[in-house]
Amino acid sequence: MDERQVEVFIEGNNRQKYGMWAGVVIPCLQNMVGITLFVRMPWIIGQAGIGMTMLILSICLSTSIITTLSMNAVVTNGKLSTGGCYFVLARSLGPSLGGSVGALYFFGQATSASLYIIGAVETFLDSSGREIVSKAADIRILGLTLCVLLWLLNVALNKYIKKITVFCISVLVLALLTVFIGIFTASARQSSLPKSITGLSNSNFNNNFNPDYSENVQFHELITIFYPAVIGFFSGTSKSQELKNPNKSVPFGTLIAILIASLIYLSLILLMGAVTERSELKNNLAILFTLAWPTEYLTAACVIVITSGAALQCISGASEVLLSIATDDILPLKWCKRDNIALHFTVLWIAGIVCIGSYNEVAPVITMFFLLFDGSINVACALLSLLNNPSWRPTWPFFHWTIAICGSILCVVIMLYISWWAALIAFILAAFLYLWIDMKNQAKNWGDGFTGLKQERAKRAMLSVHPKLVEHVKNWKPQFLVVDTLTEDSIPSHPALISIADQMKKGNGLIIFAGIKIAEETPNNFIKAKEARNNLYDYFYNKRIEVISKVVLTKKLRRGIKNIMQTAGLGVLEPNSVLIPWPDDLSQFENFEKVLIYAKKLSLATLCVKPIELFDIQNEKLKGTIDIWWLYFDGGLMCLITYLLKKHKVWKNCQARIFLVIPAEQVEVAEETLKSLKSWLKNYRVLTSVYTEIVEIPVVLLSGYVEQGKELQDRGANYSPFFYDLKISYEIPSEARELNSQILKMSENSELVITVMPYKLKSQTSEEFFTYLNGIFKGLKRLIIVVPTLNSVVTDYN
Repeated sequence: MDERQVEVFIEGNNRQKYGMWAGVVIPCLQNMVGITLFVRMPWIIGQAGIGMTMLILSICLSTSIITTLSMNAVVTNGKLSTGGCYFVLARSLGPSLGGSVGALYFFGQATSASLYIIGAVETFLDSSGREIVSKAADIRILGLTLCVLLWLLNVALNKYIKKITVFCISVLVLALLTVFIGIFTASARQSSLPKSITGLSNSNFNNNFNPDYSENVQFHELITIFYPAVIGFFSGTSKSQELKNPNKSVPFGTLIAILIASLIYLSLILLMGAVTERSELKNNLAILFTLAWPTEYLTAACVIVITSGAALQCISGASEVLLSIATDDILPLKWCKRDNIALHFTVLWIAGIVCIGSYNEVAPVITMFFLLFDGSINVACALLSLLNNPSWRPTWPFFHWTIAICGSILCVVIMLYISWWAALIAFILAAFLYLWIDMKNQAKNWGDGFTGLKQERAKRAMLSVHPKLVEHVKNWKPQFLVVDTLTEDSIPSHPALISIADQMKKGNGLIIFAGIKIAEETPNNFIKAKEARNNLYDYFYNKRIEVISKVVLTKKLRRGIKNIMQTAGLGVLEPNSVLIPWPDDLSQFENFEKVLIYAKKLSLATLCVKPIELFDIQNEKLKGTIDIWWLYFDGGLMCLITYLLKKHKVWKNCQARIFLVIPAEQVEVAEETLKSLKSWLKNYRVLTSVYTEIVEIPVVLLSGYVEQGKELQDRGANYSPFFYDLKISYEIPSEARELNSQILKMSENSELVITVMPYKLKSQTSEEFFTYLNGIFKGLKRLIIVVPTLNSVVTDYN
């Protein structure tokens, strides 16, 4: 069990379990039928009329019902845990999106508690008719006092919140009875009521049916004020760990609560519109208390108890959500895991909102938070339904992805209609949290829907592109297979290989890192190899380098290299180049030669880096030269590498130079060859600003390069006029000092030299060839040696 499972297991076994009515229906009703009904509903009817108020009710209930259907599908697809809807959403949409919207859910639920506290204090002040300082100041003072009282109750009686909720719902029933009795007996009590309250009549109903907005009051503002009345359907999931059977209680209990609340609101809209004149509805916020029988003080007291109980429940639920976010460790909230710290922070937030002191100013904040959260629940349901993964097996059957999509769109439309700038702020806040979580946290293995969506998109993208299309020169980009061994900590033995590959990947190429793990091929070692792959992912993630990691378990290094070179990649995401470090000794050189042979057979270009330790320069900005030693035409790979490196900040300020090597025996073609080179550079637009120079070297020093050029030509390459068809005899050079001295004359102080690999002559042994190569490249600061393929990597096509 992980930390969360242990906490829920222990907590769940210590607490009393509740059924559907006590655990879901009653908490939802307590939040849905409260301060909005008793204090704001009559005023909304007076402004919008009966018809438009019913439309407001329909719009708000539509989002609630659709979201409930989506929520039921998601919550019945597994076990619920502490945090309720946040827990579900984070596991469905992933830590980044789920965490960002979950944070807004916390703020919305905590702000709801502030709304209920302000409503309770308003009710007390209106019913008592007294002011201590002023109404605005009294709301703040008494609101903070009530906030502290509810905080102490939460600390002392948190385990009994559900029982307190049951008591509050009985008080709600009493309050509703006093109101309904008062409405039906209004005509018989006209002497004790204001003249505008005439009792139920058709004339009142007809007069109050159409809207009559006061100055500065608009339809969208009424939606904003009313919407907090329908957000309480999430209450059933807030403490799901206390339910006997949450997968059954939450879906049915939530819909029952919405149905009961809808009937209460609908009946009161019709009755209130028929019992009094419009002036009373618009000017008397406490009209329901005035109508109540036997006395308005009883109803007001009931409403204060109901609203305070709803605030108590919201404080507890919001702190549970905050604790859940802290436990998931996706935001820097570890301090919230300590005793009651989440509760204390929640109360501080609530106290800050209470200081606003106005119901009408707090309501829009809650509306935006919850509309965004409702939309996210619907997105989660639609996404999981469309992906149709085998793990998507909800027991709730009454949902469809099209309805969920419509619910999401409806939530966004309402947000923009109410206030486009407030909606924009909510979106920006969610986006900021998303990017922050995505940047600061490693991926959680929650099996979320967005991971499945990415897999599906990746599959479709790869299947939609034929490999032949990728092979076209116009689509060529460096897709490196970086081959290296792993340390005991399962990280690359040569991290600089990844650094230089990343610098050469500025053309949006691909890096596949193949870690070779030398060990016996046992089941336990295969498990360790998979763990090493996961460690590599984390390693590259922390370094902000995009790498696909693969670990090969093998008894012999050579066998592992051969296997990975044949199997690396998938579909069109296959490597076209191999990047390896220069061997340190002769024993490594023998494996190095095998890599060259395998790469040649597989038509992969090979890039050798020497010395590897000097290429770990991600944070430096070099100034100097990048020298290309052009000994035979390589299809443009050396120039393309230089072009890509110069796009990176490390090499951006370096000057590119090309040294065109001409055999001293063919000096007469030097100017013509240089002219052809410049023309090629211009036409192919690889290096538009480059210094070029001819270097004459005796052909006896170029034996390996001439043979390599001939070998490529024999395989079908057409590299004219850059291949020199020299029909002369020569001996294998006993040393490469003269060629090395020629190179050092020009490039000893260069930051980087890029050149091609000479051919191994038939008469050379591996030891002789290794000595020969080290002799040629001795004294150079940094070196990339290229072994090209038959294919050109640049084009002059538009």
